[in-house]
Amino acid sequence: DLKSIKSVVYASSYLIYDPHLYNFNRSQEIPYSLKETDSIYPRNLTGMAKLAHEIELRFLDIFKKDQFSIGIPRIYRGYGRNSRDIISRWVREILNDEEIKVYRPEGIFDYIYAKDTALGILKIAEAKVVGIINLGTGSARKVNDVVNVLISRFPSAKVKNIESDIPYEASQADISELLKKINWKPTYSIENGIDEIIEFEKSRINKPNVSFGNVLVTSASKKIGLLKAVKKASNKISSDIKL
Repeated sequence: DLKSIKSVVYASSYLIYDPHLYNFNRSQEIPYSLKETDSIYPRNLTGMAKLAHEIELRFLDIFKKDQFSIGIPRIYRGYGRNSRDIISRWVREILNDEEIKVYRPEGIFDYIYAKDTALGILKIAEAKVVGIINLGTGSARKVNDVVNVLISRFPSAKVKNIESDIPYEASQADISELLKKINWKPTYSIENGIDEIIEFEKSRINKPNVSFGNVLVTSASKKIGLLKAVKKASNKISSDIKL
């Protein structure tokens, strides 16, 4: 009900689209370009949760469309600094002299760097885009391309291809609507993004040890499960943290 709200942007996901459109039994050379009008059938719990909120916003739009716009970017395969995405995990593993494990190197994904995602969301808000819009690069890359970029930066990297029975993904965003509505598309390439992640991860290695505080849990009754969970979580950060 805030009168100051002019635009609502909900960060959704391409995982809402029907996976039968872009998952295959054999590796593909050309990815399927997903359009905003393609059929939907969430392939996992993340897709289901995203779709549920899209439907909530569609319902809200009935009452609030004169007050503010609702834009829903469906974001593709994200990666970025200080992240748990596969590219960041691989960089950390290589820097730790660990072997990286690769599944389905023939898979094709539309990788979008976090800075581009953030800028895209901002531009969608500023333009007051209404409805669903793909937010990806529109130019997918193979998993093997990512691995080769990492090897070019770390020639001694240890890579192990793992046999798998998961489908071959070959997807990318059709960004025609993105170009039409905000006259912009992501600019980061896999090479540029990986270089920034490597620089960031190296800087973290060289940082001095950080001193953490302690954790205080207040409760009106016994919360043994909660206390155990907090202790387990704090130990992941530092064994010096007292509960």
